Amino acid sequence: MLVFKCKNCGGEFEVNTHGELLCPFCHSKQYFTNEQLTGYDEFRDSLLKYLRSLNDAIAEEGDILNYWNYLSTRSFTHKDTGGQIEVLYTFQTTVDGVEVYINREHVIYHFSAADAFKAEAMIRNADSLSYPSADIKNLRQYLPALNARYELSDSSVLVSVAKAENVYPLFVFSNLHPKHVAWMISRMENLCCLFEFNGIDFKHMDEKNLFINPKTHEAFILGGWWDIQRSGGRTCLKELRKTAERITGSRLPEGPDMYRDFLRSEPKADAYEDFAYWDEVIMKGFGGHNFTKFDTE
Repeated sequence: MLVFKCKNCGGEFEVNTHGELLCPFCHSKQYFTNEQLTGYDEFRDSLLKYLRSLNDAIAEEGDILNYWNYLSTRSFTHKDTGGQIEVLYTFQTTVDGVEVYINREHVIYHFSAADAFKAEAMIRNADSLSYPSADIKNLRQYLPALNARYELSDSSVLVSVAKAENVYPLFVFSNLHPKHVAWMISRMENLCCLFEFNGIDFKHMDEKNLFINPKTHEAFILGGWWDIQRSGGRTCLKELRKTAERITGSRLPEGPDMYRDFLRSEPKADAYEDFAYWDEVIMKGFGGHNFTKFDTE
């Protein structure tokens, strides 16, 4: 499959219905000739038929890693009704003083009374983002989607966000082959470009806030949204490098030299340039964008 890169910002062009190559980040345009457009239409139709069948198969499959069979329970008391709220969870962690409970379809954040303001900031910040006009990838789906909010008897707050059952917290994985971590970096870089587009920086680009769907090679940032910087920065680019190196672990030597060099490099001036640098690692170090079935062996 051909990939067209924007010479202005390094982003990946998308094709709109007018046959234009449009960069979703800086809005630069290039154009197909009629002959090229005809060839693209034929290829696109074939590709869409294949993706539809693939997505149908993915949707029918459930917990592909069989992680949700073991559950613990914690009870909370609702402030107004006095009733009990039972939270079932398979994984539990703490992020920035916020308790996190993760089950098959939800991520539940428990904010103490002192941190209750973070609950409001979390949803407000995620909802305030703007998206490129040609946001074909629908980047909003990779951010928190509020499922429920409860005020508790001790003035603490529960916030639940929805997720698919094939979406797992990144912190449960370790010592992954670089070929698997590579697609995670690509997704993190893409989200950093979204932050750049909005003039913000996101410092919680780490295992406790990132979630992945190994089947579809998607990444989600569900936690840490109560703490973002309103000015552009490179913290997210630095953190994604640290996170990627940690989850690669002892298997770092199994990747190409360019992979190691990227992880230990200083980020470029902005997310667009950094994305272009990473894409060069993919093309020259990994031999291109090749979908590889996920495994933890």
